[in-house]
Amino acid sequence: MSADVTAWDTETHLIGRGMGAPRMVCLSLANGEGTRLFNREQGLDIIEKRLLPQRTVGHHIFYDLGVAAAERKQLLYPIFKALDEGRLEDTKLRQMMIDNALGQLKYEWDDEKEEWKKQNYRLETLVYRHLGYDIAFKKKGDDIWRLRYNELDGVPLDQWPEEARTYAIDDSVLTLEIRNRQQAMVEPEGIPREETQSQAAWGLHLMSLWGVRTEGAAVEKLKTQIFADYKVQAQICTEHGFMRGASDKGKTGSKNLKKIRAAIEKWYQGHPDKDMKITPKGAIATSREQLMTTDHPGLRAVAEATKVGKLKTTYIPALERGTVVPITASYNTILETFRTSCSGGMKIDGVPVGINLQNLPRGDAVRDCFVARFGFVFIFCDFDTLEMRTLAQVCIDLFGFSVIAESIKAGRDLHVDLAAEMLGMTYDQAWALHIAGDPKMAEARQGCKIGNYGFAGGMGWRTFIAYAKGFGVTITPELAQRLHKNFRKKWREMVDYFNYCSFLCKEGDNHGRAKQIEFVRSGMMRGDVGYTATCNGFFQHLAAMGAKEAVYRVSKECYVDAGSPLHGTRPWLFAHDEIGAETPIGAIGPRGAHEAAMRLQQVMKEAMEYWCPDVDIGATVTMARRWYKGAKPVYKNGLLVPCKPVKKGKKTVWVEDV
Repeated sequence: MSADVTAWDTETHLIGRGMGAPRMVCLSLANGEGTRLFNREQGLDIIEKRLLPQRTVGHHIFYDLGVAAAERKQLLYPIFKALDEGRLEDTKLRQMMIDNALGQLKYEWDDEKEEWKKQNYRLETLVYRHLGYDIAFKKKGDDIWRLRYNELDGVPLDQWPEEARTYAIDDSVLTLEIRNRQQAMVEPEGIPREETQSQAAWGLHLMSLWGVRTEGAAVEKLKTQIFADYKVQAQICTEHGFMRGASDKGKTGSKNLKKIRAAIEKWYQGHPDKDMKITPKGAIATSREQLMTTDHPGLRAVAEATKVGKLKTTYIPALERGTVVPITASYNTILETFRTSCSGGMKIDGVPVGINLQNLPRGDAVRDCFVARFGFVFIFCDFDTLEMRTLAQVCIDLFGFSVIAESIKAGRDLHVDLAAEMLGMTYDQAWALHIAGDPKMAEARQGCKIGNYGFAGGMGWRTFIAYAKGFGVTITPELAQRLHKNFRKKWREMVDYFNYCSFLCKEGDNHGRAKQIEFVRSGMMRGDVGYTATCNGFFQHLAAMGAKEAVYRVSKECYVDAGSPLHGTRPWLFAHDEIGAETPIGAIGPRGAHEAAMRLQQVMKEAMEYWCPDVDIGATVTMARRWYKGAKPVYKNGLLVPCKPVKKGKKTVWVEDV
């Protein structure tokens, strides 16, 4: 075993809803000197005085750090210091970065079954991959100690069953062995920017521990509406025979997929100009898109019933729990482009403890249920046209110029700028129409906005038509081709960019896939990449690096920088280009909340400017008492104040929420 690195792991009480950092029971560690097991108080002392000041490793170490910090708040400062100095390693994160460089982050090849299988990063999986033996059987069943350490809380270690002691120590021993195997794979260069991903993972984990609350009255209102909507749609489905009724014993409310597929097939037979979608296994697709393409009232009701049914079964129970305990979200730090993803986390009795806060249903209904805790107010800050700005930085790095960057520097709206190109007018003329609320300009800008984001990823005009439909916008083939042409004409660097990405994929000589690409600025790697993924990857990666850098910097000021206006603020939301937090408003008054919001904006801009030094970075900050979609900043006497939407005719205006 490695003498200079210590692996450690905690055993705890069970995780519960609203409780992502349960009580610690024991600490185990392993290094070149051997293995040790400590009770809670001994373990916390060891973490503080020995582990955090040296290089240590864990498997999903951020869980253990959260458990320790929940026990002793004074550990927060040395945790951040250790992360700043790159002394905390995580075998899960490291393996994900290794696999991503090989193109195997999502799937790996199974030699025995000769097929691709879904990747996972549980400790037992990495033990099998690196060490060649199966310990999965030790992790299953209700009688194993993994789920029962609460029974040993307070029991002297010398009175523990040998199986409980061995189980706890084994996790540290195996983690260290995996770390050493990984180290042999990446030496001598190591993994570029590994420490930044650990920092981001810690900031995201702190968000998940804080969580967010909901308001009972708003949840009840939404629940009443959803149940009423579902009843209406279910009735229509039943009348058409697409949903089983009371006469179908034991199957009431279930879909009759045979009749649904038959109706879809019949409709498409009557509309030969439309293309019916088929699943990979050859069945007629029953997706929402396919159902809503038809004008069949019963099929459309199936789509609506499915949508409302998910709200009824997935979101309402979680929102109701949020009135009692915080709703948490579990963040995955690494996708292929190093963006993040989000989920409801582990399940209790088959139900996730939280919900995916990054991907809530469209509209305001669900968001409106989230409210700030008593004595707090929400502050949100999101980057302006972020991926267009990171695309500009990538092009400057690769080719030495960017028209997009020039437009941003001139203070222009990128979507209006492209619309001016489309309509054959100057930017000033297009901007005047936009400011005046001209409906044709509004339509043109919306189409160009979708075009700017869709075409940047190498999308062709045919695919763009379906892409735009996802935003509720219908684009004709003629218009799609015009947009595609003018996008490349306006943003001249894109011709070079697409040629560069195409070259990388052709050079790979793997059916048009790049064997491996190195991301600009970070040097991080991604393997086995197709053309559109390559086009998207460069600028999505740079946006992710800057945004995750912001997560860590903001978290650090919130938790351990007593001199920052953000100190005492608690981040709870990360949505790719946006951070949401709760900041105290009662004791320090509105000026303190205003200063926290301004500091949030400043820190986020500084973090992104580190990664995009040649492009102007913009970020917009708002304040509200609940989570509104599309909120606008409202100022009073020079201070940012909580806002709320008010309908004035057909328009929505944002006013102070007193």
